[in-house]
Amino acid sequence: MTRTVARVIVDSLKDMGVKHVFGVVGDALNPLTDAIRATEGLEWISCRHEEAAAFAAGAQSQLSGTLGVCMGTVGPGSVHLLNGLYDAAKSRTPVLAVCGQVPLAEVGSDYFQEVDNDLLFRDVAVYRATVTTPGQMPRMLETAVRAAVSQGGVAVLTVPGDVGDQELSEDRPARIALSRQVSRPDDPAVAAAADLLGRADKVTLLVGLGARGARAEVMQLAELLSAPMVLTLKAKEGFEDDNPYQVGQTGLIGNPAPPRPWTAATPWSCSAPTSPTVTGIQQTARSSRSTTAKSTSDAGCRSTPRSPETSAPHCALCFRG
Repeated sequence: MTRTVARVIVDSLKDMGVKHVFGVVGDALNPLTDAIRATEGLEWISCRHEEAAAFAAGAQSQLSGTLGVCMGTVGPGSVHLLNGLYDAAKSRTPVLAVCGQVPLAEVGSDYFQEVDNDLLFRDVAVYRATVTTPGQMPRMLETAVRAAVSQGGVAVLTVPGDVGDQELSEDRPARIALSRQVSRPDDPAVAAAADLLGRADKVTLLVGLGARGARAEVMQLAELLSAPMVLTLKAKEGFEDDNPYQVGQTGLIGNPAPPRPWTAATPWSCSAPTSPTVTGIQQTARSSRSTTAKSTSDAGCRSTPRSPETSAPHCALCFRG
């Protein structure tokens, strides 16, 4: 049976493993909400405001590591998504926003509640486009989801109300992989970073969200280097408790202790957002430090800040976020 644009979108979301769609119903979304109603395993979560729907989709994405989905109808319904989508964009989490639009023939005529969504979402979205013909599906949906997942951001797909009910002349299943790319520096770069860490007398670790899957390796690295650990806001959940090396959180709402280990020497940083990179640096640093650096029994800054005279240099192993 030939599917409509709305049915292709909804079926593809279900095939990708999406369980919930957050939004506020509206006439421009009727084809989509009707398709969701008839789809087992995909639930429409009705919100009181589109802003709450976007925040909910972003929160679900951050907590589950999957694609969050929200919807808003034409005009104000789409505009209200902005605040929550900005939160998702700043958190670098994948969210797909599907927005309604005035009938295609009325676009550009200053129609009631008409808003140029492609312009509206230009700053917040890594991808934004308007479906103008059924022939663009499911390719346009694939592009939107891939952009959101691969870049860790917001993708906005606008579907005019009359286009959602139109049938595809050539139908096929959407081909979308939700796994995010994992990248790491090449081996010579990891070895160079480990050598620099191994030769340093004092090291401070700056640990962020990107290290959340490598707590054991980061703790081993802190022990090996006798390094105090400064946390970002989003690293607190995974590294604040039962950690003798953490000295607190840096940033606007941090405490006075973290800046102290950063007050001497020339700064050096290594971007290491993945567990294999942390492991590689930790393993190579062990062998390098054993032959080139003076051993120390100092277990790091622990819970009390060092004095400025004994602070570690501004030498940081940085993780995203």
